[in-house]
Amino acid sequence: MRCPVYPEKPFLLVLLDPPAPGFPPNPLRFAPGRLADDFDQDGVLEIGYMATAGSGGRTFTSGWVQALGYDPAKRLLKYEYLMAVREGESQYTSYAQERLVRFRVR
Repeated sequence: MRCPVYPEKPFLLVLLDPPAPGFPPNPLRFAPGRLADDFDQDGVLEIGYMATAGSGGRTFTSGWVQALGYDPAKRLLKYEYLMAVREGESQYTSYAQERLVRFRVR
């Protein structure tokens, strides 16, 4: 997949299924830039897109992040990183999940 990072494009939208019939699709908005965290731990700071969401205020209850990293030299999709956490009232309703999907760049 070629990198859709364009200097004049300030964001990337991915349309999700509508919540119910008759409603429009929900957009998931990704911000472009250089990803400061080295998610794939190869020592290279990739270019890409990131979307985040979560609770705010005095107490944190949940949040997630999704990052799409591209090889800066070849501009090909290198990885997709997903992380989600939820802090519940008990240990049975709390979780932290991470997923890193790597793609071969040649």
